[in-house]
Amino acid sequence: LSLLPPYHLTEEEKKRLARKPTGIVHRRLDNLATGLLRCGEDELVVVELKIVGEAAELLLLQKGEWSVIRPRIREGELPSSWETDTVIPVGDRWLCWVDLINGVMFYDVSEEEPTLKYLSLPVNTYFGRGRYRNVCVTASGDAVKFVNVFPRCCCGSAGASYCKHSRSAYTIHTWILMTNDMTWVMDGIVDATELWALDGYKGIPRAQIEYPVVSMDEPHAICFAVENKGHKAWLIMTDMRSKTLLSVSRFPKREWFPIEKTGIPCKVSCYLNSSLKSRSKGILSSTSKSQTDIDALVDKLRVNNDGSQVQHSCRTPLEASFPRDTYLWHGP
Repeated sequence: LSLLPPYHLTEEEKKRLARKPTGIVHRRLDNLATGLLRCGEDELVVVELKIVGEAAELLLLQKGEWSVIRPRIREGELPSSWETDTVIPVGDRWLCWVDLINGVMFYDVSEEEPTLKYLSLPVNTYFGRGRYRNVCVTASGDAVKFVNVFPRCCCGSAGASYCKHSRSAYTIHTWILMTNDMTWVMDGIVDATELWALDGYKGIPRAQIEYPVVSMDEPHAICFAVENKGHKAWLIMTDMRSKTLLSVSRFPKREWFPIEKTGIPCKVSCYLNSSLKSRSKGILSSTSKSQTDIDALVDKLRVNNDGSQVQHSCRTPLEASFPRDTYLWHGP
């Protein structure tokens, strides 16, 4: 941390920098656009993404040295309206910046020639940035997943309507990213009526779910928030594969998070107990897994989804908290 640039400049530094043509350089790292990536056992890479005009600029700390680079954009142009919502590490090579409207950008820290790979999201947004969609890393850090909550009419067509029967109706769609060819593959669909019919959903309002967050270990497990007209709030964890509720927890209203913040999962206990690293149950357990493993994972997701359409019961009783991950919300 001693290598990070200081937030405040000394008077001597201010005078020295003021004489330069560029003036005083702003040295505060953007918390939404700065990512940390652990490479191997000893190296930590810090990268901040800045959009300068129509180009991207990376402030990079690698091997103990700071540098500013202008990477080229591969296979596409940088969207002019890019706004970083979050940045996630993928494996031990990639940092991924996420704009929940425009798409994602990948940077491979191992490449000699700095390059950003831009990829659009599989579907356009209806409304809201972090409220109804999210991009998360899952499967122990090896897979990227996109979740989108679509409003729908009672007749089943896409898009919100003012009909009282479909005011809160929705469908959840999920995609997993295939890193070998950088394509999105849909791997799950759940309708609101399938969740509302579960025994474990009793007592929870039939309102549109918000703020999706994918489990760090289980690609099928997704946490959502449900709010009852601003008075009560719940966190529910669903299994997109079996279409069951894994957990339900009442959220203290006094601690409810502000609107339009992006949810991120975190684990504190994994640093204290190394045995938790094996809780991924064989899906993907280390960052050394190959693309073949991810392909097999997607095939498994498809088979399980196809074979579990009729399961509509709550698998576990209501729990007081979520055992797998802790969920935080952050924003500007």
